[in-house]
Amino acid sequence: MTTDNSVNRQKVYEYYSDKFIVDQLMKNSKGREVAGAFWNGTYDRRPNILQYSTDVTQMVRNGVTSFHFSVERWSNPMAIADEKSYEKLRNGWDLIFDIDSKLGLDESKTAADLICKLLEKYGIKNYGVKFSGRRGFHICIPWIMFPKTIDYKPAAKMYPGIPRIVARFVRKKIKHQLMAELIKSKGAKQLIKKNIVLWEGRISEEYFPPCIKNILSGITDGRKRSIFTLVNFLRMANWQWDEIEQKIIEWNENNVKPLPRTIVVGQLRWSQRNMRNPANCPPDGDLFYGDTVNVCKPDNICKQGTTKILIKNPIVYPFKVMKIKRKKKISRGYTCGVCGKDFKNMRSLNMHKGRSHGYTYDI
Repeated sequence: MTTDNSVNRQKVYEYYSDKFIVDQLMKNSKGREVAGAFWNGTYDRRPNILQYSTDVTQMVRNGVTSFHFSVERWSNPMAIADEKSYEKLRNGWDLIFDIDSKLGLDESKTAADLICKLLEKYGIKNYGVKFSGRRGFHICIPWIMFPKTIDYKPAAKMYPGIPRIVARFVRKKIKHQLMAELIKSKGAKQLIKKNIVLWEGRISEEYFPPCIKNILSGITDGRKRSIFTLVNFLRMANWQWDEIEQKIIEWNENNVKPLPRTIVVGQLRWSQRNMRNPANCPPDGDLFYGDTVNVCKPDNICKQGTTKILIKNPIVYPFKVMKIKRKKKISRGYTCGVCGKDFKNMRSLNMHKGRSHGYTYDI
């Protein structure tokens, strides 16, 4: 009896047996690292390249379902070993705008259209646009279109600095129009119903919950799990992808036992294509915050004046803190620093603290 999985595998094999597809893969893989992805989202051994056309079908036979090329171009991809070799071997890079919207394909199309119009406004016409296969698009500006020196320095060595600058510029230019288009198509209420948090700036680290701050301060166990936690928390805290990537790489290098860069980059690539919420707080999220990671150190905001963790997910924490601070700022009376409730006078506040939070006062 033939299973759905075997049928799908046969279709994948037939697709990558097509001479035109193989020729295109071979043509575009020159000077690039090639990562083969399996059904479950994991990757084949690295570094790897396509040297012969038969390599494609052989990798598919071994379970590879898609091929991912590095945006960086290398003089010898197979010589990539560690951080020191990157600058020596890199001889170029492409700029990729990766658009993926939780709202749906139409909203991704809106964002892609705005980026394309902006590029054309600045005289950039020979860019490439490709459907990513899920909810978005990839917009590519190839290396050949960039100047080879910038400020008298080789541009090939200025990765990821230059792409990050360009990405921030594009985001700044389209953000207001994009927001207006999203509200027009979906409506503000519908955006809020989808857990799509809209605000002007990103959440700064001072508002992060204890668990995230503890991870960022450095850990020895659970580092792979913590990359998943950090990436998805920072993404929901409205950090841009280039900021997230830079933060993760810096965090890893500052750990007592840094993970190999290839593992970190692989984790980042997977997370960029697979948007998730950060894991819920314990007990549901013991694997990510308790267990060997041991970063769950709840404070009064987490417990809200009780002995239990009442916050369901770390991303809720910053909004609780901001709400309390906002109430303190606008309140004409007195605000409890533990739970954020307002009171008309100090006496009422002190009574509340005694009853709800165990404080004792002479009143």
